Amino acid sequence: MECFLLYVVAGLCLHLTFADRPTVLITDSETVVEGGAVTLQCLTEFSDLSAYKFQIYSKWRRGWFDVDTDTRFRCWYYQFNVSRDNDQLFLRIKNIYRWHKGPYRCVSNSSQSDNITIPIHYLDGISISDQNRPLSRYLPDPRFISVSPGSNIHLECSVSSSETAVYQWSKEGSDWIYPNQELQIESVTEVDSGNYSCQAKHPTVSGLLKTRSVLIRVVKESPPVAFSEVNLVTAVAVPVGILLVIVLALIAFGCRWTLRTDSKKQPLDDEAVNKTPIWKGSQTSVPSTAGDNIPLVI
Repeated sequence: MECFLLYVVAGLCLHLTFADRPTVLITDSETVVEGGAVTLQCLTEFSDLSAYKFQIYSKWRRGWFDVDTDTRFRCWYYQFNVSRDNDQLFLRIKNIYRWHKGPYRCVSNSSQSDNITIPIHYLDGISISDQNRPLSRYLPDPRFISVSPGSNIHLECSVSSSETAVYQWSKEGSDWIYPNQELQIESVTEVDSGNYSCQAKHPTVSGLLKTRSVLIRVVKESPPVAFSEVNLVTAVAVPVGILLVIVLALIAFGCRWTLRTDSKKQPLDDEAVNKTPIWKGSQTSVPSTAGDNIPLVI
C-alpha cells in the first residue's frame, strides 16, 4: 500500500512538472526558405502567458537573451516581432536568414521548453572555375574561354547550399545534357564551340534554382594569356617590387648614417693636429703670469 501511494505521488508530481512545461511550434509550413517569413508559437496548458517569453541563443555571446525585452541587440534582430494575441505568444520573423536559425526556446521563471532550431533552406549564386588555370578560383568567373583545337577543357561548377545541390550542364541550341558538377571535354574541335550553362538545383526545394553560362570559343591560333591573370600577376609583383626598393633604400641610408656617426666619434690625434699659440689669433696682448712659460694653443 505504501509503495502504491509512493507511485501515485511520484506520478502526480511528474505530471505537474511536464504540464507546466511549454512547447514551441513552427506554425508555418515546414519548408522555410531564406528571405521568407516564419512564425513561432509558445504553447502551454495555462491560458495566462504573461510570464513567458522567447529567448534565442547567441554563439558569440555564448548565452541566451530575451528577444522582446533585450533592446541592446535589436539592431541585429530588427526583423523580429513578439506579440501576445488572444492569450497566445508568437514570435514572427520576416526576411529570415541562415544566421537566424536559432536555437530558440520559450521560458518562464519556473520552466522552459525544449530548444528548437529553424531549418532554413538556401542556395547561393553559382561560381564557375577553369581547372586548367590555377589562378581561376581567385578570379571573377570567366564570361568566355578561348582554347586552341586539340586542347582539353575542365570546368567546375560550385554553389553554397543548405543541402548538397544537384548539378547539370547543357549546351545552347542542343538537347545535350551532362548531369555532373564538372564539365570535361578532351581534344576540342570547332564543333565544341558554344554557350554552355551550369544549373544547380536544391534537392528538396524545387523553387531554389540557379543558372550560370560561359562561352567556349575554339580558335585556330593559340589563345593569349588571359588579361585578368596578367592583371593579377602585375598587382602582386608591382607592390612587392616597390616594397623591396624601399627596404633597400632604408638599409643603405642606415649604413651611411652609421658610418657618418662613427667618423664623428673618432678621437683627435695630438701630433697630427696643428697647434697655434693663442696670442697669434688675438688682437690684444694677454698678460703673462709669473712662472708660466708654456703658451696656450688652439
